[in-house]
Amino acid sequence: MKKLNFIILLLMTGGSSLWAQVATWNIMDKSMGNNWNQNEGSTTKQAWTSYVGASVKGSTSIIPSADGWINITKVGVGSTSHSALINSWDMKLESGTPYTIEIEARVNPIDKTQYPDESGVGYESALLSTRINKKLTDLYVRYNDDSDEIDADKAGYAYLAAAFDPAEEDRYYLDISQFHTYCFVLSADNSVYDVYIDGELVFEGVPTTDMDSNTDIVRVGANIRNRCNVDVRHVRVGAGDFYSNTKIVSVGLDRTTQMEAESATVQATVYTAKIADDEKLQVALVDEDGNVVVAPVETAVTQNKAVAKLTIPDTVERGVYWVEASAPNGKIGDVEVGSKMAEYRVLNADFYGKNLVTFGNSITAASGSWAYRVRDLLGFGHLYNGAVSASIWYEREQRFDDGTIVRTQDYNDPDFAGITSQHYDGMTPSEWQKRVNNCAVVHVQKYLEERKKMPVENQTPDYIVFSYGTNDPVDFRGDAKETLAAGSLSEVDTYTTAGAVRWCIDTMRMVFPDVKIFLCLPLQTSESRGWNANNLIKIEVLKELCEGLSVPYFDCFHESGITTGNAAEYLPDGLHPNAAGQVMQGEYIARKMEEAMDATQTGLDLLAKVEKDVAVSSTLLDAGQLLSVQTLNENVSLSGVALYSVSGNECYRTLVSGSQYTFRSPMEAGVYVLTVYLDDLTEQEFKILIK
Repeated sequence: MKKLNFIILLLMTGGSSLWAQVATWNIMDKSMGNNWNQNEGSTTKQAWTSYVGASVKGSTSIIPSADGWINITKVGVGSTSHSALINSWDMKLESGTPYTIEIEARVNPIDKTQYPDESGVGYESALLSTRINKKLTDLYVRYNDDSDEIDADKAGYAYLAAAFDPAEEDRYYLDISQFHTYCFVLSADNSVYDVYIDGELVFEGVPTTDMDSNTDIVRVGANIRNRCNVDVRHVRVGAGDFYSNTKIVSVGLDRTTQMEAESATVQATVYTAKIADDEKLQVALVDEDGNVVVAPVETAVTQNKAVAKLTIPDTVERGVYWVEASAPNGKIGDVEVGSKMAEYRVLNADFYGKNLVTFGNSITAASGSWAYRVRDLLGFGHLYNGAVSASIWYEREQRFDDGTIVRTQDYNDPDFAGITSQHYDGMTPSEWQKRVNNCAVVHVQKYLEERKKMPVENQTPDYIVFSYGTNDPVDFRGDAKETLAAGSLSEVDTYTTAGAVRWCIDTMRMVFPDVKIFLCLPLQTSESRGWNANNLIKIEVLKELCEGLSVPYFDCFHESGITTGNAAEYLPDGLHPNAAGQVMQGEYIARKMEEAMDATQTGLDLLAKVEKDVAVSSTLLDAGQLLSVQTLNENVSLSGVALYSVSGNECYRTLVSGSQYTFRSPMEAGVYVLTVYLDDLTEQEFKILIK
């Protein structure tokens, strides 16, 4: 539907939003011809700037046209620093206000014979985007590869996700070779946006994405490793939701979680469009099936906003719920108004308000990664994310032709050079020093120092999750059995993955005896990356170490839902999860953490171990600490205990009777095997770590 027809339809039907008559472009009204990068004497016509990444400078052009538009063409994809964009000035916008953004643009075809699309990276996709109040709105526009098989007026499509092959239902077809008005209407709480094209509603209620940026800008071009050829003629921004009809736009909450078995009061702010003052709305808590859990409270609209307080009792069980805002009987006057909801969670008391520490590589370090998702899903009070891009588990060395050898430093070395993820040809020894310092061993050392500067309540972690391995060369994986058999950490080879894993886990346990530690196995990658075969080899080593050290592991490779088959959807570059992939990985890890904790609710300490009819007081002990063994079946008694080193040497053996026996653990640190004999002629084994 074209813009003129949209206006006529509103006039004929008595539509409540004649946007063309009331739109006020009080923030930006900028023509993008020869003056695109010049201030024109008005606050709404300031200069735009350009950004071209270092790796695509030679394959990008930004050229104004005498006909009144600017062209951005990018055909290179680069490997890092690969975006090419034109950016508006910082508009310095206020929160709590809806905004309408119009971008007049057309998209030109990329020569596919010279620059063919590549699955996951290097495909044509022009980006129209805003960053406002640290929230991101995106719309991608590209040519349809099957344009010969459809009508000429549907030669391309607009879509929302940064995906190589978006689902058919997520595409809106149009003739993108003509200028169109692409419009974002951002809600007052900046949580969702609607997309209109030439006045027609195309996508409604799209969630915005968190963006760690302090500038409020409009940007057009090609982000990530995409190509584009796009003309931009005019950009307008105004305070207001000029396109909207009568509706509830969004629901904002002053809190989104509470701990199980505790009551809480949540304040819901309901943002509306074209609903008159004093009209009544109601707010209730509902479950995932729409059943009312907490009865609705009534609230009135004032200046397109309504506020209600909803008390959620301590009887509401752990789970996912929704705070729903609706109009009585679904109508305002004679106009049907749909409800809107905001997610609300009642969370596991094991995690709520606790301290979480995560370590890993770029997949963990990324903004919005699984680490942040887990923090929010489980309600952790504090997150320390010690992940660094390009990192590996183990310490390493770099040899140069002149005989110079650079080895990983300790973080506390007086001349510690720092940590970097950079890697390029011609790196000097001093630059390589920072590179070889980028490993889990150093990350742990760094954390142990940095925690001392934190508020006291955050200095002791309750949970630690390690997630390395993808970048580790398979040839340096080490041997799990040899590593577990080492008597003390001084005997562990931290220049192997296996040695670094044990060093990191045991070091954290020695400093924080009560901490719960988990380990994530690497994700699958795309076939084009070709890393999965080696990842599987490394995974076997990691699993054996976790089993030997009594550390639960999460099999992200097989169980996260991200696979080689759907890599194009979740791994745009074949390796790093996009926003949807981050959500999937985060939800998987959060679920596994809950399962791990639920499995330990036996009345024993987390470090206690239960096997069938037998329990031991702890599997992690200080040297010389007392170790208790007890039967859990009143029909079975103890008949003996024996303790061996991992190498098989007997350290302790005695005959016993009764349901419980306590003895002193060895004075030498290491991994031991405890065998418990029962009078029914069965036996149970436990791995014990002495620190």
